[in-house]
Amino acid sequence: MGCADKKEVYDESSNERIESTNPGMNAMNYANLCGIIFLTIALGACGFQPLYATGGFGASIDDAVAQKLQQVAVESMPERSGQILRNNLIDLLYAKGRPAHPQYRLKVDLKTSEEYLGLLANSTSTLAELDSNATFFLTDAQGKELFRGTAHSATTYDRLNNQFVNLSAHDDAVERTLREIATQIANQVAMHLKRKP
Repeated sequence: MGCADKKEVYDESSNERIESTNPGMNAMNYANLCGIIFLTIALGACGFQPLYATGGFGASIDDAVAQKLQQVAVESMPERSGQILRNNLIDLLYAKGRPAHPQYRLKVDLKTSEEYLGLLANSTSTLAELDSNATFFLTDAQGKELFRGTAHSATTYDRLNNQFVNLSAHDDAVERTLREIATQIANQVAMHLKRKP
């Protein structure tokens, strides 16, 4: 810890490095490090295992769960929003390409509604809320239901007196809600498959 007592500072006028000490900050960093180590040991001792190795989806997911997710076929969905949701799920579930002989099938029923808020005196809306609800079913290859769940996401976007801007804002809101729906579904499916022997 000999180097921990020094902090590198650069003099803006000469661009030279100056070494200074900051014992208060170093003590705080040391305390935080000790706390993290203690929590890691404590959680490991009581059998805690994170679903994802480094807190992300895909490459960092637990290998056993990743292999099971790789065997989930995502069924086609109607309309553009269904296609976007399916593509998001495929990106989340498949780390190494689509399954040739899937062991599971994922069916998703998506319902989306839009409500205009913030009405002006001339009945022009200044705000819109997009609400998406999904019910999903995980089955085995023979069609037996193994798990079902729901996902929900809502977002708002501003409406202006410009049709192109409104269309772009609407499309962006759709993308955001469907990404959230896909993440919720993928997490729930992953949790179920992690518990499944």
